[in-house]
Parts: sequence; structure tokens; C-alpha cells
Amino acid sequence: MKYLIFRIDALDIRERGMYNKILWKNHDIDIDVLSATKEEWSKMSFDPRNLGCFSDTAPNINFIDKSQFNIDDYDMVEIVDGEIGRIKNIVERFLQKNKKIILKCWTQPSFEQSWKIWGNKINYWHTINMGNINSYISDWNPEYGIYISQAIEPDFFSYKEPRQVPEPLMIGYLGVLTWWKGHQYIEKIVADLADKNNNVQLLMFGRSSPQFGDEKPLNHKAVKYVGVLRDRNQVPKAFHLFDVFCDPWEPGPIINGSIAKNKPDSFRVACAEALMCGLPIIAFNCPAAREFVEHEKNGFLAENVEEMSDYIMRYYNNPKLIRQHSLYSREKAIKQLAPEVVINKMIEWLKWKLIQI
Repeated sequence: MKYLIFRIDALDIRERGMYNKILWKNHDIDIDVLSATKEEWSKMSFDPRNLGCFSDTAPNINFIDKSQFNIDDYDMVEIVDGEIGRIKNIVERFLQKNKKIILKCWTQPSFEQSWKIWGNKINYWHTINMGNINSYISDWNPEYGIYISQAIEPDFFSYKEPRQVPEPLMIGYLGVLTWWKGHQYIEKIVADLADKNNNVQLLMFGRSSPQFGDEKPLNHKAVKYVGVLRDRNQVPKAFHLFDVFCDPWEPGPIINGSIAKNKPDSFRVACAEALMCGLPIIAFNCPAAREFVEHEKNGFLAENVEEMSDYIMRYYNNPKLIRQHSLYSREKAIKQLAPEVVINKMIEWLKWKLIQI
């Protein structure tokens, strides 16, 4: 079986663990990646969050040149939801060649958009728990897709040994500063706690660019905004600065001060990476968050802003709890997100899809 990862843009370095050719070859599958080269990527107008992935940073990925590419050589082709608007004609040509198409979906809105375009003509790999799909796509059949998390590299995202004395208690945020990622919630929570003489700080990494419509961080002494990480090697180092990771994404809608139930949002790449580093995680309670956080085992699932604040204080008042939850996070990540685990699940599904008529 031959499997092609097709991208117009560069592959994201965060996907590196997913496409290790050695792990795929162990299952008699040849996997190639056709994506923008470093030279092509340097001339593109790209989102600085995408750190790019090329042969020099991912020697275990088999990148192929466009001159080598022949769609007839492949049984299945994977595309990504972020390129939907630019890839429609290409997908149609692949379908005319009777190729099975796998769409990698990072968000629910992109999944719904893709369904409107292609319906059951393609297959859907959900990197997040999409909730009850039939509640928003009435003719959905579970045979059309599967939920499998993105693989995270455990060696690269090494375990962060908890500090014996976490002073100040360092709350971490990593993500774009936009309302739907909820940065405004955790900023206000930490600011209010600090104003009450609690020794807590919020350390923030992420994009805050007016050209993308991003917002500015709160101007407060307890809120430390560093900026976007442009070097992949900086990402695990950033996680190692945190005592607790906060994932305050807006799962929406919020009704009467509490979040609506069973609403999926976007795949928490940063949340998965924090889990692999062994960080306790505090998040709003929704399907995507529950994939990573087991309440009171490796973090807390808050129903509202007040609970999120209370859970931070639980760690503040009991640092031993950080260590307990940290060990559970790392163990959970290894079992759930290690490349060997995720790729095995993916290959089992792909082989099943291949034999379907």
C-alpha cells in the first residue's frame, strides 16, 4: 500500500511524529509527503504559527519532489482542511482517478464545510472528538470517518519535572490571542488572583498580530506576554517554564455564565503537547478537552470562569497535587498520543477503508 500526504503549503513540523516512514514501513506501507520545499515556503505568505517541516528537520519523513510525483502510484491520498479553498480542483482530479481521499480535520467548522463540498465522496480523519455529528450533519454515517488524535513525539516533548516550590505559580498559555481561544478569561483570572496578593503569574506564548485580527494581551503586572514561537525547538522549552497549563478555549456558547454541553471546537495541539510534557491541565469542560483531561486525575474541567480560578488555587495551595497530576498526564500521553500508538490505529483504519468498495 502506498499513502501520499499532499500539501500545497509546507507540512507543519508539529505533524512530524505522525509521518515517520520507519513506523509506517513496519506495517508494509510506503508513505510519501509532497509539500512545499523550504525555498517555496520562504516565498509564501504564511501564518507564523506554522513552523514548517522539511527534510533537514524531519529526516524520518520521505519528502518527494514534484517531478517524482505520479498520482497513479498511490492507493490513498491525505489532504488537510486548512487548504480546502485551494484544493477543490485537485481533489476532483484525484477522485476521477478513483483514489481514496482522506481529509485531515482539525476543526468542526472545516469538517462541516468539507462535508458540504464532498459529502461521502471522501473520508474524514477527525483529530478531535467532533461530538454528536448527526446533530449537525443529519446524513452522517460513522463509516465515513474516524476520530484519531494527532501523534506527539515523547522524546521531543520530554517530561517536565515539577518544581518543589512553585513560586510564583506559573500558569501557561500557548495559542493565538483571539477571543475564541479564551485568552481573555485566563488573563483576567490570573490578574484578579494576583490583585488579591496570590503569588501567581501567567506566561503567554502565541501570535498577537493586528494583520490577522489578533488581540493584545492584558496590561497587568502578573501577565507576561512573550510572543510567537518561530523556532520549533523553543516549543518544549516554553512548556517547561509552566507549572500548570491552562486551556481556556471558548467551547461556546456560554449560557448564563456556563458553557453549553457537548460542543466540540478545535484540536488542542498545544494541549496535547502539554500533556506529553507532563503538565497538569485546566480547561473548560467540553468533548475536545475531555480527551486530554481526566477531572481530578491530571487536571480540572471547569464549568465556568469562577471554577477555573478555584482550580488554579487548588494547585496554589497544594503543590504536591501538581506532581500527582503531572505523572498521570505523562502516562496518559504516552498511552494515547505516542506515534507508535496513533499510527497503529491509523493504519488499521486505512487498511479497512482500502478494501471497501
